[in-house]
Amino acid sequence: MKAPDFFAKLPNESVNVTHQRPLRSFFKLLSRISLLILGLYLLLALITRAGVNFISHDQERALFEYRARAEAAQQPSIWPDKAKIQSLVDKLLAHYPATRPDWIFSTCSKDANAFAAPGLRLIVTSGLLNQIQTEIGLSLVLAHELGHIHKQHALKSLGSEVAWALLTTLLGLQDDTIAGQLSETTSLLSSLSFSRDQEREADAIAIEMLLATYGHLEKSEEFFELALKEKENSAVNFTILSTHPDTAERLERIKKHPRYKNNTPTLVSSEWTAPKPPASCN
Repeated sequence: MKAPDFFAKLPNESVNVTHQRPLRSFFKLLSRISLLILGLYLLLALITRAGVNFISHDQERALFEYRARAEAAQQPSIWPDKAKIQSLVDKLLAHYPATRPDWIFSTCSKDANAFAAPGLRLIVTSGLLNQIQTEIGLSLVLAHELGHIHKQHALKSLGSEVAWALLTTLLGLQDDTIAGQLSETTSLLSSLSFSRDQEREADAIAIEMLLATYGHLEKSEEFFELALKEKENSAVNFTILSTHPDTAERLERIKKHPRYKNNTPTLVSSEWTAPKPPASCN
């Protein structure tokens, strides 16, 4: 019986080579890790935002007192017209029950802006004070920010920032402490932004506050009218409007309000003069 023919063959060189594409596998792994991190971030953001609802104004004050005092130490030592802003805030709050800010700060910026910061802080820019010339016009801007403070919108907006600080610390992506990261985040006041629902809520409070204080809204729209002219004057940037509802919509809401017209003796002081920013901002 004849033996079968034998032919020597080299082994298959691809036997230990995967048929999968390594680059595709890498991107699959990367996408899964990214989704996991995103999921953790959203979960932490949800938890922290829900937790903020249980923080009182007194607790908010205590949480950010150190930061507020540090910021106060950096404020201009001479700002005579700060008393005018404080007086206007007092006037508004005398007619409408809302939370009083503990701090009123100024910041040198050409941007016409004002904002509420965590820790019951009210900040106005030199750009705003240089642009707004009427009492009721400035009152509307201040009342809007008082609405944010009363509803703790600034604190609530930090929910996502707290979540990010927690996540990066847990993942070892940051060497700083969570408190340190949060303090650094809150120092970037201009990065704070509120949802449009929060902005509309603050607008509604501002309108109620002005009606309670002055009895009308006439000429309170000064800020919005200036904002609509922003493109014509590039030297003035109304950055406060970036996350707010449409300016024209807000202007129309004021002018079409049934109590817009001043049909009662005005409570605007005839001797009132617009407050000026600190001299150091000039």
